[in-house]
Amino acid sequence: MPPPTFGVKLLEAIVDREAGFSWDGSAPTVAEQVRNALVLDHGVDPDQLPGRVLELLTTYTELLTVPARDPGSYDRPGVSEGDVIFGEIGCADCHTPVQRTRPNAPPHLRDLTLRPYTDMKTWDLGEGPFRTAPLWGLGHNIRLLNQNGRDLLLMHDGGAGSVAEAIGQHGGDAAAARAAFNALSAGDKQNLINFVRSL
Repeated sequence: MPPPTFGVKLLEAIVDREAGFSWDGSAPTVAEQVRNALVLDHGVDPDQLPGRVLELLTTYTELLTVPARDPGSYDRPGVSEGDVIFGEIGCADCHTPVQRTRPNAPPHLRDLTLRPYTDMKTWDLGEGPFRTAPLWGLGHNIRLLNQNGRDLLLMHDGGAGSVAEAIGQHGGDAAAARAAFNALSAGDKQNLINFVRSL
């Protein structure tokens, strides 16, 4: 499954980020990830593209904006309670809600406060290292899929069809958070899911 590409230039500018792009975080910059995607996903040699095509593809990708979160999210049942639970059971340890961009980033990206829900690090989830996927825009994607009658496919392999199933696939370094989720009451689980679906 391809990771979402919106907000990637902002993620590249996060203070103390350790991971880059792709599921394993191995591409250090957006520009390198664009090159990798052309080669690995499309069989295209970037160096053979005419004119400024590679530059324009990279710039387009860097400028994709993050979908706006519904300002009324916390008016929905369970969302504020789910936000608290998200922190209490350890989800926020990796899906860190707030980040800042570097003071030496390009001028238009300097010293910004972001809410990407990622630490931009890699962790072993039981199947090898994965970059902590940013959760911003997830609710927007879920709504679009629902409106168009499409299946929800989460995780690197699309193997989770719901937020609860995605949490269930968090092993390894995230096993304690998964266990804490499994120990919640049905109501608290639903509140957490409502919160994640609001992002």
